Parts: sequence; structure tokens; C-alpha cells
Amino acid sequence: MKHNEGLISECLARVLISPEFERAGRLRSFLEYVVQETLAGRGGEIKEYSVGVAVYKKPHDFDPRTDAVVRVGATKLRARLETYYSGNGKADLIRISIPKGAYEPAFVEQHTEEPRPRPVRWPGIAAIVLVLGVLGTALYSRGTRERSLPARLTKVASEAAKESSPSFSPDGSAIAFSGEMHAPGNEDIYIRKLGSDSMLRLTSDPARDSQPAWSPDGGTVAFIRNEGYGGAVYLVASTGGPERKLAHVNMGGLAWTADGKYLAALHRPSQLDLPTQLLIDVSTGATRPLTATPTGWIDYAVRFSPDGKSAAMIRCRSYSRCDLYVGELRKDYTIIEPMRRLTRLNSVLQGAAWTGDSRTILFVSGYYTDYKLYRIDAQSPDALPQRIAGVPSIPHYPSIPLRGPGSMSSVAFRTSSSDENLWAALIPEPGRVPLPPRPIASSPRSEWQPELSPDGAHLVFLSDREGSMQIWISKADGSDPHPLPKQHCTVTLYPHWSPDGEEIVFACFTQTDEGEDRAIYTMKRDGTYFLRVSPPGMQATEPSWSRDGKWIYYGATMAPPQHQIWKSRRGGGSAVQVTKSGGYRAIEAGGVLYYTATGNGVWAVSVEGGEERKVLPEAHDNAWHPWKGGILFTTRVDGKPGYGKELAHWNATTGVIRKLGPLPHPDLLLFTVNPAGTEIIYHRTDRQMQEIVFLDNYQVEASGRGR
Repeated sequence: MKHNEGLISECLARVLISPEFERAGRLRSFLEYVVQETLAGRGGEIKEYSVGVAVYKKPHDFDPRTDAVVRVGATKLRARLETYYSGNGKADLIRISIPKGAYEPAFVEQHTEEPRPRPVRWPGIAAIVLVLGVLGTALYSRGTRERSLPARLTKVASEAAKESSPSFSPDGSAIAFSGEMHAPGNEDIYIRKLGSDSMLRLTSDPARDSQPAWSPDGGTVAFIRNEGYGGAVYLVASTGGPERKLAHVNMGGLAWTADGKYLAALHRPSQLDLPTQLLIDVSTGATRPLTATPTGWIDYAVRFSPDGKSAAMIRCRSYSRCDLYVGELRKDYTIIEPMRRLTRLNSVLQGAAWTGDSRTILFVSGYYTDYKLYRIDAQSPDALPQRIAGVPSIPHYPSIPLRGPGSMSSVAFRTSSSDENLWAALIPEPGRVPLPPRPIASSPRSEWQPELSPDGAHLVFLSDREGSMQIWISKADGSDPHPLPKQHCTVTLYPHWSPDGEEIVFACFTQTDEGEDRAIYTMKRDGTYFLRVSPPGMQATEPSWSRDGKWIYYGATMAPPQHQIWKSRRGGGSAVQVTKSGGYRAIEAGGVLYYTATGNGVWAVSVEGGEERKVLPEAHDNAWHPWKGGILFTTRVDGKPGYGKELAHWNATTGVIRKLGPLPHPDLLLFTVNPAGTEIIYHRTDRQMQEIVFLDNYQVEASGRGR
């Protein structure tokens, strides 16, 4: 008999969320299992033994003749269904029953008498709205039909402790995640039961434990433990207990196959190799390649569909040029190439998850501080991403239950938010008591990369206070702020005043179907006269002006693909290469161009060209600025890269380094110096939150198609 799968699934979802079954635990799983097996065409294979193993987690030597747990459960299930259909389920279009002496469910259409015409009464309308709302949470709702129940957002953990990497239990009753709940800097794996205040600490090793992944049978949690070069995959029972080291993997991204026999993980054999997707045998720890990644691409994350037939892949040209691909699985779990490109976003993708019907994928896509949660129909070749509504802050790494109503209506993800503000601090001098720093621009969102105008009257900086990153101008004290036009830029970065204070140069990053275009532009201080400076074909960033204002320096790549310092005329034109040994951020001072070479401190070259020499290896790569005939910089920690502890001055003539005093803020990095040379202006993080949240009955934004 052919069943109306969609209607039966909707009615099943209504049963499972009813008061009779909401907290029924095992009976919910019993009913869900037998209905799903029947809809999959395996109803005739449902036996007392199979229910005992699948639902009651009995061992494989389970003997129904001596253990009546399934028979007792079936009796309770029949009684609870009778209670439901005599009350809340009277209006259901399909009645689900378990005939006595069998375990294959029966589906019977319920007919009601044609109602007589009657006056409209509000209670009747309310009942209709309630039924429609309940049907909106259907387990296997199709197409783009929206749910009518209101969305509900819940924090998974109440402590503010850098929570990350959520993983739903298969039945949707709990979420595993990593967090620093007990000690800052010591990340462990925890499990929170939804609807309960209790929390299980699953690991307590001094090493960092992260990226939990719940097995399809719910009995095991896999995770990554940092040790040696990268880390290793470990397994632990979801109820706690001894851990088992499975395999060495240094990048993580764990994903279980639908049958729980294998784990996929991302591994990079060495710094010279590209990351590779491995398939790990859970029983033996043996590994083999999962994908045959096309040349020039990287497969960053894989997710297997619940039905075991397909895999979704985040496939990238670079970290910021990724899209979602889908491919069918062979019997050995490898993916049939070529995979089908599902999205055309060319952006950063941070996580993906299948819904329970193996049809829809939820994923996070974005750029810098602008990330959104989307869903897309994986079976439609013409589908467009639809933005999920009600998502606070910045979402990352979505997770969805494998089974139950939540597999179509619930998603957990990590949110992050920060409040970064601009501050000014006097440059310290030995023997002088430092004054406390003072705020000069603040908002509930974030501000970065400040610079005072040459006359010291105005401030240019970046801010996302209106939702996306833009260039802003204010008075020197941060008052009277206003944004400049974004033009076509997806992101604008590194704004700097021209020496005459009439123009601003900045980096403009644009996302297209062909990839990312990074270019240098200038505009007037009022936001007009938008002009490209760097030639097409260059990937350019971090601009600055020459002292006479005629040239603009920037870091860029061309063939051969090595990042060098280049310069172009103020009005645009061809690019002139300045360095040959690599370079990034450059600032001109006293006829010398100082610049950064990755991990090598500060270098210098004459503005006329010539010898490129390392002058200040003690400086942090980003935290330095020309000052008083030399460079003001933050010292490295023990001579290694990392946050410094104090400010110092290097004299370009004598080479002498003089320590000035402690930093005004411990994580001081990029800063600038005011025109008078008395203060540094910098941004600092005043608040940072990272939480796991659970969104139930999620809906698509009314205008949520595409980006």
C-alpha cells in the first residue's frame, strides 16, 4: 500500500509534540522508529527483536522470549495513542495505530461530518490557528512552506565561558559543546540536557578538547584533543567514562557516517601539504582518503546526509572563497565526483548541517563580521539560499538533530559578539606616572583601525555600528560620527588620511561569482569621487600615503604569487614594485619606507629603492609606527611572535632601543600616533561573548532569498 508520506509525517509530528507524548521518552522513540521504518518500505521487517535493539538499545544477543520489554512498551504505546486520539488527536487527518500482535503501524484516514453553516466564533478560529501552528512543525514538511509556531531562542549554557562547536544528540534532547566552564584557557567537552539545568562535564584533561560530534546511535561523542602537531581524535561514551584515542588528526571538522562506522576528519600531513579529508574506521582507527579533491581546491568540511546516500562539502579555492557542494556516496563512503555546486556565494562558509529528511542543508556564510544562517534545498539544481530569521549576532557551526520533529525545525549554533572601542593613551616615559587611557569613540558594536587627520581635528575609523563594516568620520573626541558611502565594496578596510587631509585611501574587497577582488581606492573626505588606484588583476590591501601625497603604497600579489609592496600614483595608473623579498604593511618616514615581512619584524628600504634590510626584529609584526626619528613598537614576548608587554622606541640613527613603559592594554596590536606625537590611538576589546544557542521553529526571512 502506498502511503501519503508527507501527510503521515505531519500527523506524526503532531503526535510527538502533544502533551501525551512530549515527555514520553522511549515511547516517542518507539512510535517514531516504527513509522519511519514503514514509510521507508521496511514495515514488514519490524520485529520485536529489531525494536528491542534499535529503540531499547538491547545487545545483539537480545532474546524477546525471555525479555518482554518490547511487548510491555507496545502495550503502553497503544494505550497512549488511544488517549491522544480520544482528545487532542480527534481532528487529525490520519490516525496512527499499532495493531495487537504486530509492530508495523497502520494509518487510517479519519473522516468527520460536514459541518453545518454557523456564525463565526472566535474560539473556533483560535482552534484552527492552533492546528495550523502545530502542523507547521511537521517532521517532513516540504518545499518552502513556513512554520506557524513562533520561533524560540534559548541559551544552552548560562555561564559566559567561550562556548563553541555545538553538536545535537540524534534525538534532539541534548547538546554537546566545548567550553571553558571550569577554568579559563582549559576547554573541555560538556553536555547540556535541553529543558534542564543539569550539565555533564564529559572531559577534564588539561589539554584543549574541542569540536564534539555525537554518534548517530547517541552512545558516543567524538572530539579533538590538542596534542603534538595539531591533535588526535578521541571517543568517549555520551554518559561519561574512559576515553579511547582513535587517530592522529590535526585539523578536526569531525563528521560521522550515517551508520556510525566511520568518522571524517580534516588532516594536514605537513605545512607544505594541503588539508585532506580522511575517513577513519571507528573500530580500528585505520584511515584512508575520503575525497579526490580537484586540483586547486580544498575540501574544508564534509557532512553526511542522515539517509546515508549523499554528502555535503564546503569546497574552497581559498579560505574566503568557498561554496557548498553535494555528491552521492559510494558503498565504501567515498564521494562520486564531480560534485554538484549548490551555492554561488564565493564567501567564507562556517559549518553546514542536514535536516532529518536529507533534503535541506542549513549553513553559515559571510564575510569578516557579517555572517548569516541560511537554508537551501539540496535536491533542487536551481535552489537559492534562504536566510533564517531570528538569528542574533554572528552565527557559526550549525547542528541539527538526526531524528524527531527537531530535525526539521531546530538548529543549534554558536553566536559571537564583541564590543571593541577606540581609546587614546599617553605614550609612557620612564619615571613618569602614566595617566589612565581615555575612550574616544564607542558604541554597542565595534570600532577598529583609527587614524587622526593631519590637523588632529577629525578621526577616521571602521565600525559595524549600523550592521556592516563601513568607514566612519567623527571629530577627534569621537563626537558627531557619520558613515561614508560603501559604494560597491563588500568590505572596506585600512582607511588612512592623505597628508593634506582632503582624501582617504582604503582597501575595498568585493565578492563576485569569480572570486574576491581586493583593490585600493580613494575618495574625498565627504565620500565623493570614488577612484580605483591599484590596477585590475592585483589582490591589493593595507594602503598608505607617501609623505608628499603623490604616491600610495600597498601590499599586493601578482604573478609570481608572492606578496610584495607596490605603489601607484594618487590618481591611479600602473603599479611600481617596491620590494622583491616580500612585504605587507608599509609606512614612509624620513625618506625610508618601513614595512612588515611576516614573522620577521620591521624591514626598511629607501623610497628610491635599493637594499631591503631587516631593522627591527624585536617588533611585533603589526604593533609599530614611525615616531621621533625611529619606530615606536610593542616588544615581543621572549623574542617570539605574540602580544607584547611594553612599549619601546628604536632610534633609526643609533639603533638604540629604549623601553618606555607598560602597555595601556594587554592585547594592544595595531595603533597609530596622534599628529603631536604624544598619544597612541588604538582599538581594544572591552567585551567578548561566545555562546551556544538553540533556535526552535526557525523561519525564513520574508526577503531572505539570496544574499
